[in-house]
Amino acid sequence: MVCGVIYRLISVVLLVISFSVFSRTVNETRTIICCTTPLSHEKAIRVNITPGYSYDVTMYYSENTVDNELFGSSSIKGMQQVYIENYNSSSEYIDGIYKEIGLNDVFVKGQWVVSFVLFVPSDSNFQKVGIKSNKMNLKKVIIVRKKSNNSMHEDISSKYKKSIHSVDEGVSIANGYVNVAGVKLFPLGIFTTFANERDLKVIKTAGFNTVLSYNYGSGDDYLDFLRLAQKNKLYVIYSLKDFYKNSRIKEKLINRFNKIKSDKLEGNVLGWYINDELSQQWGEELSILYQYIKSSSATTNIVLQLLDKVSSAEAFLNSTDVLSVDLYPIGMDKNLSSLSSVNQKLNKLVEGRPNKSSFGVVQIMDWAVYKNGQKSHLPSRLEIVNQAYQEIIAGSKGLLFYSYHDLFFDDVRRVNSDINNFKKKWKAVSDAVQEISDNSHVFLLGKNEVIISSDRFKLPARVFYDTDKKYFLVANPFNENVSLIFDLKLGRYKECEKKSNDIVVNEDSFNIVLVPYGYKLLCLM
Repeated sequence: MVCGVIYRLISVVLLVISFSVFSRTVNETRTIICCTTPLSHEKAIRVNITPGYSYDVTMYYSENTVDNELFGSSSIKGMQQVYIENYNSSSEYIDGIYKEIGLNDVFVKGQWVVSFVLFVPSDSNFQKVGIKSNKMNLKKVIIVRKKSNNSMHEDISSKYKKSIHSVDEGVSIANGYVNVAGVKLFPLGIFTTFANERDLKVIKTAGFNTVLSYNYGSGDDYLDFLRLAQKNKLYVIYSLKDFYKNSRIKEKLINRFNKIKSDKLEGNVLGWYINDELSQQWGEELSILYQYIKSSSATTNIVLQLLDKVSSAEAFLNSTDVLSVDLYPIGMDKNLSSLSSVNQKLNKLVEGRPNKSSFGVVQIMDWAVYKNGQKSHLPSRLEIVNQAYQEIIAGSKGLLFYSYHDLFFDDVRRVNSDINNFKKKWKAVSDAVQEISDNSHVFLLGKNEVIISSDRFKLPARVFYDTDKKYFLVANPFNENVSLIFDLKLGRYKECEKKSNDIVVNEDSFNIVLVPYGYKLLCLM
């Protein structure tokens, strides 16, 4: 899961080096580009495709000749690719689709043909089209805009609405909130690999209501794990992240879905986790998996995908119910402000889609466990709660904490540390989650709005409305004190609780001083 983050730390932009790049604007809605001179591996062509749309892309390539000798078909084998990539206005790589050249490609009139769907994100400024092969030439590329203007694929969620007996069955999303048996739930989940009964008791006692384990998704002991989770009153987000490339996917899933249902364990399966930082390179496979889950009569659960960058999120809107983006800034960034900006972008995508939602991802692991020589910085209770509240303010309707198993290690050697070390680490997590859990009823209040501070920091806060109370949530993403002013002109405000020295409540405004990574949840009349 964190491999995508490590990848982003490498200061190399993929495939941007040493290409002779030609610029060309793509005319809508059907365009044939390339190439007066066929493109070889030494050149790429730059094109400008209107962002926010999906495109059918067909690429034609043929064998190169050297000294009038044609390369044999066996020379096609190996990691040779045709590709198209998205870049932003700063010429930074966003994502791309790469199709390996092979003998299974369609052969038409002396050329091989590769076809796929490309989504061009809203912040994409231009694309690069090219070929990585010293034995093949790219001869022609056809780009056709699809009718749908969102995501890579048609929105099929309404097509597969389940005919359940009542609203009190299954898991669903309504107005962005998760509903289980007709009751709103604010998921507080934790990632892990191993998880025996002792681990699940520790997780439940800390205040979590959900667990996501990688190990049991494709393992043979998945029913035992579901039973233990059910016994400990924990929902399970079932990992199918290893199923997207499986040619016998339907057979395997039918068996698992039916066994889970026959053993009466489907009630504590909150959802299916199908993407662990995969890019739109795997969009077709993930869409097939999503459609199969939604069409199965044995499931009434939601589907989740986790991405490593928000710029790719649009491509997956129609092949998931819940989207998340992981960042893990603690120990790597100078502050935590990226959490707010990224999750605001993510929630803007799902707003207006009542059957979609987003969950925030909260870092509880130390980067020293992943990077050799990295200075240790284990997230504190304050930093953990701050991350969670920033994401809730941005609009997240659930939280996933990464990760339980990492807390058993102290460095990259991943040798189990002393159990007392784990207990010290876990206390910060447990205290933070218990606080968040105690306040989760506030975050489920259906009426809420974002307001922005009127001072130089311009920080967002969220106001949640109850029948006779208002709750005000704000979090400081900076490693410095901030003095904030919020203009509230919706009526007279008075604190429900004991007044503190760092808050001044006026007729129509707040003055709040927050310590580094501090936060406030206020009750107002």
